[in-house]
Amino acid sequence: MRVSLSLQRLVVDRLSLQNKKSFLKRYTPFSTYYDSQSGLHVELHNEGEISLILDVSNDLTSTSSFVPLQLYKEDSSSDMPDKLNELRRKGVIGAILPPITFPRDMRNLKTLQHIAPPGFLFFTSMNHSESVISFAASSSLSMMVDYSVRDADNAESSTRMKSYVEHGSSTTIKINDIGKGSDGPIVIANRIATLIDLTGSGDLIWLSSGNEDDADDMIQMCEELCYLDLPGKPVKSRLMVNSSNEKAVTEAMFSGVNKFVIDNEEQIALVTEIAEEQGKAII
Repeated sequence: MRVSLSLQRLVVDRLSLQNKKSFLKRYTPFSTYYDSQSGLHVELHNEGEISLILDVSNDLTSTSSFVPLQLYKEDSSSDMPDKLNELRRKGVIGAILPPITFPRDMRNLKTLQHIAPPGFLFFTSMNHSESVISFAASSSLSMMVDYSVRDADNAESSTRMKSYVEHGSSTTIKINDIGKGSDGPIVIANRIATLIDLTGSGDLIWLSSGNEDDADDMIQMCEELCYLDLPGKPVKSRLMVNSSNEKAVTEAMFSGVNKFVIDNEEQIALVTEIAEEQGKAII
């Protein structure tokens, strides 16, 4: 028996966001497509489903840190599981952590991976250039490497990316100093493409700038990256854009980017409002 389109819409409208997501996935004929460049089946990019990533990478003080100095997975008094679940309910799918500096940071990361909701992704980096990843690669972890537009070579970043990829890790390229270098966004985008081709990295790309004075630079950088034709998933589905600038968020979301980095409650409200204006939803 065929169900009328109007009835389908009525049912969907009455579902919660989580149930709505499950409904749409169940009745979408195809969730992946074959990418001939990479030889992989790639997940379709859904511009209407907006995700948030919480940036706590600058939260380094013991009195206000997102992660306590010592975190134990069997500690029943810890509020960390509840904190992570609450973030997920708000549409946050991951957290960008401070760099790994001490052995306790490694232990805390493993504990976070153990207690986090399914699909929650953690981003981190190594604090020392000579450090080599010494824990198992995981679908819940992405190793992050800085890329400065001021440096045409970024040799150290390339070396570290290769090391992470060789260990089987997912990688995130964090692009810094957007609009501050002497080269334009087209040149920078091509360099990023070369870095990804040479290292096999770049599962995600974080445009980390976002002040009022560099909104246009952010938008242009986002546009040029989206033009890149890379093996695997499209660049739109790799991009993460900072939410500190309303104009940059609006333009990036309109162009199809669906991941936005936030560092406070106000930015959650901002991204949610922009998503609703564009007929999209925080998942």
